[in-house]
This record gives sequence, structure tokens and C-alpha cells, in this order.
Amino acid sequence: MIESFRNTFGQAHEYRREMTAKVEINTERFLLRDLTIGDVSARYLDWLSDYEAKKWIAAAVATKKLSDLRQYVLEHIGRDDIIFIGIFEKTNGLHISNIKYEPENSVLGYAI
Repeated sequence: MIESFRNTFGQAHEYRREMTAKVEINTERFLLRDLTIGDVSARYLDWLSDYEAKKWIAAAVATKKLSDLRQYVLEHIGRDDIIFIGIFEKTNGLHISNIKYEPENSVLGYAI
């Protein structure tokens, strides 16, 4: 599937997204898997409004609405240069956190 989007700087992009999960890790209590647009929720948005989160999560400052979060996730999932994993409780499927690794961002001034 070919997705298209505009990044936070207004630049248009297209990329090919594979529809199969690249990452799936099962532990006794948790499932870690590729994040999907379906994982975006009001609960996820609430994490980004937390004062401490704004210190450590670059997207938290610019993400005020659910539509902003959907756009952010859409820009980052399915890319070969980014790993974006959701952490879910096995017992109830509750999305409790994320792990994201991405290349250096010279505009924002950080690297992972």
C-alpha cells in the first residue's frame, strides 16, 4: 500500500507500507508489536499532555488534538528507518506505552 502525508514542516511524502507486522514480541505479561493507526486513542493523547512527557517526548509539545496524534503516527509507522512499537497488556489488550527509535533529527537537535 502506498501512503501519502505531509510532515510537520508541510513537506509532502509518499512511502510504501507493508501490511504485515515487522515486530511482535510476546512475554508472559505483555505483547510488543508494531504500532498501527488503530492504536491512536484519547488515552494515548492524554499521555502526551502530561508535564513530564513534554520534557522527554518531542511530539508531546506539538500534539494537542487526536487528529494531530493520528497524523504523527501515520508519518512514523511503516517506515524502514523508524521502529515504532506499542506495548500492550496481554490480559486485556490495553495499550500502556510505546517504544520509538528513529534517526538523528538535526532540526530538533537530538539523536537516538
